[in-house]
Amino acid sequence: MTIEKIILHYESKKENLLPAIKEINSRLGFISSKAVNLLAKHFGLKRAEVFSTASFYNDIRVKSSNKLIIQVCDSAPCQIRGADRVLSVIENFFHQKAGDDFNSNVKIERISCLGHCAEGPNVLINGTLYSRMDEGKVIEIISEYIDD
Repeated sequence: MTIEKIILHYESKKENLLPAIKEINSRLGFISSKAVNLLAKHFGLKRAEVFSTASFYNDIRVKSSNKLIIQVCDSAPCQIRGADRVLSVIENFFHQKAGDDFNSNVKIERISCLGHCAEGPNVLINGTLYSRMDEGKVIEIISEYIDD
């Protein structure tokens, strides 16, 4: 989901600013300059007000960590549902294999069970769980993380 789509889910009342900031932070890992601009415009606020609100909370990041961490569940239920195909598409997209560490901006890992076996294959991107992944859907979601 893009920043614009997230913001449009919130009525442009000031009390909706923090929930919108939290959702953007949760989905994208931080509040970018682009997000601050769009939030300010949507809520009719100054950029400084949006940034001040976002930076006040410790759990909201206002700077990118410059690292995209993509973890693909390696458990048997996810494997049966196509986790290897999803992982292969991710590896091809970034031109690196899971476990390689030559790219300091992207880390791809196989991890054990995420506890959502009935909804696999599961992928964790910067701490956000995405279920029922397929080859096209995972690239669409990853693109939202690197689109900024």
